Amino acid sequence: GSPVNALVQVLLTFHMAQHLLLMAVAPPLILLGAPIMPLLHGLPQRVVRVLGPLFRHPAAQWVGGVATHPVFSLLAASATVMAWHYPPLFELALHSHRWHEIEHACFLTTGFLFWWPVVQPWPSVARWPRWSTPLYLFLATLPCDALSAYLAFCDRIVYPSYAAAPHVAGISPLGDQEFA
Repeated sequence: GSPVNALVQVLLTFHMAQHLLLMAVAPPLILLGAPIMPLLHGLPQRVVRVLGPLFRHPAAQWVGGVATHPVFSLLAASATVMAWHYPPLFELALHSHRWHEIEHACFLTTGFLFWWPVVQPWPSVARWPRWSTPLYLFLATLPCDALSAYLAFCDRIVYPSYAAAPHVAGISPLGDQEFA
């Protein structure tokens, strides 16, 4: 329903902006809001009584520990970005509303996992020393840089749907891809 969404079918630049909002803007802002306590206070008590023991179960603790470990978080976010930008998968999401929603859910979910070690919302504890955060963030840029370089320097349109899209404001499909 956002203005960005109206242009994602026409300009790859807006599609990529939408992906960035889902992975790099919304998750850290939500995590900085420390959502766990308001969520727990907003849920019915009978639900909290069920969730409490479930989240304290050793298996759930282990899964949570693995999922929020910086190495797993970084690999999950990088793999998600690269996989969904593989042209056949990208085109699938572009032409199917359901797959586009799944793509966005993947971006948002791995965005939360990626930002968890950086923001460390309550009740999490630091897994690595704080000095490693800039290194973590730098390493995260490498897969995105490779994808960006490929899109910017490729001499053909990578995603066929954008080759057929109408020209907006005189931007050619290849120019749009370079900018995206």
